[in-house]
Amino acid sequence: MSNETQPTKQSYLVRRFLIATLIFGFFLILVLPKVSRNVSDTIGEVALPDSSLFYSGAEVYQTAELIGEEGRAFYVRQRITFDFIWPLVYAWFLYSGLRLVFRKSSIEFLVKSIRWLPILGLVADYMENALASMIMLFYPSHLAFAEKWLPICSLIKWSAIAAAFILLITGILNWGIRIVRGREASRWE
Repeated sequence: MSNETQPTKQSYLVRRFLIATLIFGFFLILVLPKVSRNVSDTIGEVALPDSSLFYSGAEVYQTAELIGEEGRAFYVRQRITFDFIWPLVYAWFLYSGLRLVFRKSSIEFLVKSIRWLPILGLVADYMENALASMIMLFYPSHLAFAEKWLPICSLIKWSAIAAAFILLITGILNWGIRIVRGREASRWE
């Protein structure tokens, strides 16, 4: 890549990350609290399947029973509306952040593979939402495949998202340390 295009690509990655960060922050500060209140008002304090790391298919059916018909309908609406947009927001934030922070890594495998963690989390989240919605829609009928795969999708989702956040934070800290060390080294020259 020529020197002319390098700053342009870097500024593009920075702009994209800043926009993703603003949208992510907007959701964290304004949207998520409102959604949480709506869920609490409608369903109560029942633990929903997509908010846990480990649970069984039987626990999902217990939740479906506890929240009732109105709660199940609300749950499905939430998955089709809010839970369609939110995974896109966090995945874009993580993807753009990882691309920016690890763009100059000398480990090519890391650069090419690490950014796919948010995409894996996004796909697993959508699969989890689809399976949980199917269980809620067809309750009290049992869907063995959904009961089996729903907890697996949740585990994959949470693992991929956690790994992406840990790597992003680690990358940002590493970047900050390199900047400070560079400034300190220049003082002694």
